Amino acid sequence: MKFQIILNFLILNFLISNAQRHCAPDFFTSPLDIPLTIAGSFGELRTDHFHAGVDFRTDGVEGKNIYSVADGYVSRVKISLWGYGKSVYVTHSNGLVSVYAHLKSMTKKIDDFVSQAQYDTRTFEIDVFPSKGQIPVKKGELIALSGNSGSSGGPHLHFEIRDEITEHALNPFMFNFRIKDSTAPKIFQLYCYPLDNNSNVNGKKAKFGLEVSGSNGQYKLTENSTISACGNVGFAIETNDFTDLSSNKCGVYSLELLDNEKRIFYFEMNDISFEQTRYINSHMDYVLNETKNKKIHKSFLEPNNLLEIYKDVIDNGIINFSNDSVHTLKYIVKDIFGNTSVFSFTAKGSKLSEINIANSTPSCEQIMPYNNENFFQREDIMISIPKDALYDTLYFKYMKSPAIAGAYSEVHHVHEKYTPINTFYSVSIKATKQIPEKHIDKALIATYNDKGRLISLGGKYMNGFVTAETRDFGKFFIMLDTIKPVIKPINVTKAANISGSKSIQFNISDSFSDILFYNGYIDNKWVLFEYEPKSDKITYFIDKHISKGRNHKLNLEVTDNMNNVAVYETEFYY
Repeated sequence: MKFQIILNFLILNFLISNAQRHCAPDFFTSPLDIPLTIAGSFGELRTDHFHAGVDFRTDGVEGKNIYSVADGYVSRVKISLWGYGKSVYVTHSNGLVSVYAHLKSMTKKIDDFVSQAQYDTRTFEIDVFPSKGQIPVKKGELIALSGNSGSSGGPHLHFEIRDEITEHALNPFMFNFRIKDSTAPKIFQLYCYPLDNNSNVNGKKAKFGLEVSGSNGQYKLTENSTISACGNVGFAIETNDFTDLSSNKCGVYSLELLDNEKRIFYFEMNDISFEQTRYINSHMDYVLNETKNKKIHKSFLEPNNLLEIYKDVIDNGIINFSNDSVHTLKYIVKDIFGNTSVFSFTAKGSKLSEINIANSTPSCEQIMPYNNENFFQREDIMISIPKDALYDTLYFKYMKSPAIAGAYSEVHHVHEKYTPINTFYSVSIKATKQIPEKHIDKALIATYNDKGRLISLGGKYMNGFVTAETRDFGKFFIMLDTIKPVIKPINVTKAANISGSKSIQFNISDSFSDILFYNGYIDNKWVLFEYEPKSDKITYFIDKHISKGRNHKLNLEVTDNMNNVAVYETEFYY
């Protein structure tokens, strides 16, 4: 496995260097006609993924012109409800692909191609791949308008450069896209992690944080004292980059940890593999991200962290503190433009007290090695976790509590909510309350989100058990979803005259298992309703598919993930 990681790293560095060699300094132009400022950087720590591009500001509004950064052809257009929303991919002659996401709309020649595909497949969400000659574009040609579609939290352009062969995202700032930036990263806090039963830091056996202060690239512990440690210890820091023209917190480019001037940990953000991006949950402190929204870079590795961003890592970045050993530790943090911050501190080894010596295993139901397929079974629950789904050996915990109102099983507490897991695993729960025969297909496994709202994981009933897949631990139980989605007209009611309208709009929503698909028909012919789930709104922009000067019949069908169907019918004049 380690050999394969090293091989992949060498291949990737070759491909990056090769791409840069074949990219002249003036090959790309700006995707915007306004000064480039950023709201998010490449490699930034996000929930469940590294940020795979750069977020360029669009003055807080939608509708800014988006241009192709070089000659090429539109090789992909994807429309999705979440994620990138409306996005365009342009393949260039140097083997690189530029990506433009969260768009409001695309130019006519792109939109015509996409619209035809949507009508052919009768779906708004679509992923199409035009052939090389179908939609050519020139450097600086208008291709789209900026927007706020998908999972975007505000108007901006998400921009990427990808390698055509590996499909890895590459840092756009390696390709001469420039912003004004002379500001060094800032360092806010140091975290200390005793890593086993025989370790402690400053007498503490649980992780804790220490405040860091400084400015202009030089940082130290606020309480400038020597740390006392024994046993195996890992460290982590809270750090962010900033630019001259923005107060937004951005991600850093590289982070290095030196122990007595010897490098023991290093990463840099040149590229991101989408297949590996969820390993971010091992790279950062997952608990602090989920509970405090703190983005903490750990400088030590769990056994099953397979990210290829690291190099020169010694002993997985873990430092063993023996009696009276002295470690001068130094973090060097950089942004991609070379702005640098340094944080130094001293940690001294202490003698391991007899009271600390322990060989006990943490209390648990079962030990689950990360490199094994793991199974857990009781009379009313079965759990199957694939090999390599875990980042480290798991001391698995389990309990159950009485059923909540409306549930068809007890509540199963599957390990701890804030333990991350890399891939899906299956949970099967036995119904302890008789499910009505007519509602068997409405049975699902439910859990709670952070706000205490019921969330559906879906599921399938078989032989008394409901089975679903998830990538989270937590509380699980069986519920039914028999409630239809809700359809509310916005601007079209029965016999309404909408001759002056440019669109037909509805609000559609579902209170539990969420909307699976919808279809709108006018005069028994399918028409394209665009869906914006952030506002629960679907919109049909009136076009050639309906004729003027007569009455029309509209039929809208909305189906949720448990196949509950809502229907709305009306007539209107246009």
